Amino acid sequence: MSHPSRPILGTLTLLPFLAAAAQAEAVSIPFESVAGLIVVQARVNQGPPAAFIVDTGANVSVLSDRYVRERRLPLRSRRVQLSGIGSPRSQSAVTLDLEAIQVGPLVAHRQAAIVQDLKTFETILNRPLAGVLGYTFLKQYRVTIDYNQQSLLLEQTGTPAENE
Repeated sequence: MSHPSRPILGTLTLLPFLAAAAQAEAVSIPFESVAGLIVVQARVNQGPPAAFIVDTGANVSVLSDRYVRERRLPLRSRRVQLSGIGSPRSQSAVTLDLEAIQVGPLVAHRQAAIVQDLKTFETILNRPLAGVLGYTFLKQYRVTIDYNQQSLLLEQTGTPAENE
């Protein structure tokens, strides 16, 4: 007599452990909501924590030109052309390679970013801004925004967040 229910029972027995392992990869990151913008603390190349806007619509992460100067981060000589929904014309930007960007316990190595003037956002936030975390950082996570708890839930999806 065969017991077809044994494999199912074995799988059901493992479900709590599999669920716990999956949940262990999800990390809650506190944020401030300022003028409709999500602001988190992040570290660049193991530097001090600094304010970053989280922008799920940005293709690339951005560092403030002021922040790059203050931290003396090395720039690449390559310039790229940018255009966006809010900008009627394209503009050029300098790129840089970062060793890592860290948000809470999460670290993304070998990140590419562009450098731009973010004074407009600093005026809106009424504080210095280090940059914007975009797709190049966020692509490895399923991002859940909980405005009531003011937290981001970042769940690893398995795609490494390295420079493409």
